[in-house]
Formats: sequence, C-alpha cells, structure tokens
Amino acid sequence: TLAHHHDVLCLAFRPDGLQMCSGTLDGQLSFWETKNFSVEGTVDGRLDVMGGRLSTDRRTRENASSGRCFTTVCYSADGDALYAAGSSKYVCVYSASEYVLLSRIQLSSNVQLDGVVDKLNSRYMTEAGSSDPLQEREEAEAQEDPKGKVGLLTPGGEALPGSGAGRRAAARGTCVRLSPSGDTWAVASTEGVLVYTKDESLLFDPFDLDEDVTPAAVHVAASRGEHARALLMSVHLRDVGLFRRVAEAVPFSDIALVCSKVPPARLTWVLQAVAECARNSPHLEFYCSWCEHLLLEHGSYLRRGGASLVSSLRALHKSLGQTQRDVTSAVEGNINRLDYIKQVRKIPRLQ
Repeated sequence: TLAHHHDVLCLAFRPDGLQMCSGTLDGQLSFWETKNFSVEGTVDGRLDVMGGRLSTDRRTRENASSGRCFTTVCYSADGDALYAAGSSKYVCVYSASEYVLLSRIQLSSNVQLDGVVDKLNSRYMTEAGSSDPLQEREEAEAQEDPKGKVGLLTPGGEALPGSGAGRRAAARGTCVRLSPSGDTWAVASTEGVLVYTKDESLLFDPFDLDEDVTPAAVHVAASRGEHARALLMSVHLRDVGLFRRVAEAVPFSDIALVCSKVPPARLTWVLQAVAECARNSPHLEFYCSWCEHLLLEHGSYLRRGGASLVSSLRALHKSLGQTQRDVTSAVEGNINRLDYIKQVRKIPRLQ
C-alpha cells in the first residue's frame, strides 16, 4: 500500500517498468521507483495546471488553485518525459528524471469555453455572481433546449437538480496518450480529440499559395540581399540551375543562417540539388559547407525521416565520394610530380 495525503486520480508506469507516477487531488505528481516503492521525486503542479478563470469564480486565478489537478498522465516512449492533463486548458510536459516543467501546451483558445480567459470582465461581476451576457444567453438557450444543457440529465432530457445544467462547458483534458514511436500524441479534450505531431514535414509552407514565385522574383530577391527568401523560392520552382545561381550568391558567412531557414518539407529536394551542384562545381569547400550546415541544422529531422530521405542522402554521399576520389587522385598525382621534380634537380648537369 502506497500512502498519499490526498485521493489518487491517475497512475502510469514508465515503459521500462522501473518508475511509476501518481497524481493526487492536490495537484501533486509523485514519482516512485518500483523496486522498493520509495518516492524518487515530487512535482507540485498546482500552479502549472492552473488555467483560466471560471465564470463562477469569486477569486482571482492566482488564489483559486483549489480543485486544479491532473486526472491523466502518460510517459513518453523513451520514458524521459511525462505528459499530464486535467482540470485546465493546459497539457504539461515534465522531465521524468529532473522533475521540472519542460513545456505547457494550451488545448484551446475558444473563449466560449469556461476556464479559457485568464481575467474576467469586472463590470459583469456582481454580488449575486456573474452577469456576463454570453453566459445569460447560454442559460436562456439551455432552458429552451434541455438537450443542449451541460450537466447530468435524466433519460427524458430533464436536468437533475444541482447538476450544474445550463453552465458553459469548461476546457479540460480527460485523457492523454502517446504513440509507440513518440512522434505523435493525442489528448481528449472538451472540444474533441486533438492530435499533435513532431513531424515537421507536415508544417504549412506559405510559398505553396503564392502566385508571385517566378524566376524574375527570385533574381530580384537575390539582388536585394534576401538570400533566404530567394533560395526558398528557387526550391519551390524546383529549378536546379536557378538554385545553383542563388546558392553561389550567398556569402560564405551566411550559409548557416540560410540553411536554418530551409523548411523540413523541402529538405529532400534541397539535398538532391546540393548533391548535383557539388558534382559539377569547382567550389568544393563552398558546397561542403552547405552540406555540413544542412546536416547540423536538420539533424534531428534527418534521424526521424526514415526511408523518405534515403535517396537524397545516397545522392549526396555519392557526389561527395566522387569529389573525394577526384581530389585524392589529383593530390596524389601532384605529389608524384613534385617528387619527380625533386629527384631530377639532384641529377648533376653535364658540362
């Protein structure tokens, strides 16, 4: 039996089974090692889980931390992070080893939900409670349509006394789960099931909707010194020749900055273009710097890219390998010629 000071609301085991986390009614998370079931660390999450104010609150958000707690917890696939959600608009991500808050994700910005806004409009607060017109309108609609009420209803659709029917739905996270790969996680909230992903290739690219992306616009942007913008437009047009001209116009000191602006969704084509340019260009060090900074800036995405990036990386490896063989052959030939010249100079001249 593991003693807690308050009621336990949620429980989760780390994937390796060596650690367990429990969440209690006072907003505290306790981390237990499962060998002797002793507490390794605790997190007081009342301030972290604290969301916006409810329309029925009589105190400020800072002083209304009672009742704010986690009702669902889940470990990441590697066991390094713990995802927790509960009676607020946030999902909190904690370190399972350092017991500190890593991130806090807001589930909703819909002000029609209770507990989203941090400050209530004071002119609607009276001694009898909130007189917010939005709340009054929703209560009137709930009286006209009992099926639209939020609360406990009888089978006939009538509200049970004291069930809170007619109140606005509050922003909540009732269940959070992660995919086995750890790249995607989902949370069941008041507005439905929300799915989050770390796959940066799914991010929106604004150039996809721009009709002004033309070769002339690329040259104008490059002439103005907007190298990152010019490069992204050339990538969108998928013109290797145009990409070469833009890339070779980038100052050597700005390559790292421009590489950081390349969206992951376009990284596959950029790697192929760099490989083709490096194969036929005399600027060896220049394109080696491009390869280095692309790999450094997008290393985490490349590790997760899988089979979609294999062809691009093979093309880059083949291009650099061929360049290495050409340089090695030239260097060895020059060394042999220099040795020959050195030996010839030692031969005495005939008088």
